[in-house]
Amino acid sequence: MESADLKTRIFSWMDDLANNAIEPESDHVAFGRPLIGFASGDDELFQFLKQDIGTDFYRTPAEAFQAAFPGCYNERSRKL
Repeated sequence: MESADLKTRIFSWMDDLANNAIEPESDHVAFGRPLIGFASGDDELFQFLKQDIGTDFYRTPAEAFQAAFPGCYNERSRKL
């Protein structure tokens, strides 16, 4: 899926009051449109954030994936 398509789907979901009303059957929106951005999982910024925030607290995208899907990640798949 292209990033523009993903943004469109997210914005459409948020624009629907059934998903984003302050309370059921309200005409008042709870949240504005989100800021959406994309980055490569192996961007050096994530390693910087880990050092800056703390290695016990922050996980890089690769570490988060490994934790969520044990056994599905290896160095070969990282490069694909």
